[in-house]
Amino acid sequence: MNNIPVGLVSAPLKRGKEKLTSMPHFLLALAVRSRYLAAKARREAHALPGDPIAPRLIEVAEKLEDDAMRNEEEGRSRLAQQGKAAPFPQLDKDAGASGRSCGRPRPAAGGQQP
Repeated sequence: MNNIPVGLVSAPLKRGKEKLTSMPHFLLALAVRSRYLAAKARREAHALPGDPIAPRLIEVAEKLEDDAMRNEEEGRSRLAQQGKAAPFPQLDKDAGASGRSCGRPRPAAGGQQP
């Protein structure tokens, strides 16, 4: 068996990871994930209004929103550089707040569909 230096083995993985994180679709997916987590943090903060951690959850949600906006802008600009249209519609700022971002109406209060 050949002895391969550790530095040479890990180098291709790092380049692969760098390539993945620079892909426009990855950045857009990361923006969606950040918005979902921001909405989740806001829900938790509003569920615990007297808890001392609630203000920190709001700060985390705001940071996640900023990250989402930055990733979305970067992803869209890279798609534009490649000459491709963005595959996703414009992301809503609060897309994950209701847990549904597809635009379909929510079920009635009894859980019954009309």
